Amino acid sequence: MSEHINTTSAHSPKKITAVTTLTPLDIIVQNLNASISNNGHRNTISYATSALNLLFLQQTMDLLDARAYAYSMQGQPELAIKDANQIIKYSLTSTEGYLRKANIFTMYGKQAQAIEAYKEGLQNTTPGKEQQISIEQMEKGLVEAVKQNKVQVDFISKLPTDIVNNVIMPLLSPSTNASCLAVSKLWREVLIGCSSIWENLSATEDNPNSIRLFNMIPSAGPHVKYLTIDTNVSAIHTDCFDL
Repeated sequence: MSEHINTTSAHSPKKITAVTTLTPLDIIVQNLNASISNNGHRNTISYATSALNLLFLQQTMDLLDARAYAYSMQGQPELAIKDANQIIKYSLTSTEGYLRKANIFTMYGKQAQAIEAYKEGLQNTTPGKEQQISIEQMEKGLVEAVKQNKVQVDFISKLPTDIVNNVIMPLLSPSTNASCLAVSKLWREVLIGCSSIWENLSATEDNPNSIRLFNMIPSAGPHVKYLTIDTNVSAIHTDCFDL
């Protein structure tokens, strides 16, 4: 079963250009030009090296961000998160990696992880004019993630009956199925209608779940093909034999 992706929450990466100009780079370039004009060769080497490192770093981060976005849109969240973490590793105080990481988690409905990513970003990023917009995005994203994390979705009532009966329920243990009977009237009706979980019914343990399953025989009886009962279990109600 493919994983659901909420692509409406995804924000596109930056457009990749040949050169990305940053405010720190502008300062270095100004100093570099001054050194060249003054024949300050030692400083020229130093400033040129710093500029090259900055250019390489930002371009690498932009490319990783673009790839992380593409991975997330193609249903490959693990690879997307790996790239986002690499961005963070390159620049711990930049908002870029944290925003991408949180956005990926949000796309895949993992709000708790998104909350952690936003909190990590707000704690580690450096405040400043250059990052103010991104910091505000993280703050708003955190509020929304906390809000969404409180919303509980009843997938049993939302998913098609065929998927519930043929994919989900057969994977659950008998004790889990018994617990599901007590969730709601709707869940109870869905479970009773799922023939596969009743074909081989066993009531051999003196515990609430085993007894709960046994007490469902009057309702689920038509689905039962094999029934195992431990008559030494005192809590089994004999009136359940009147099928």
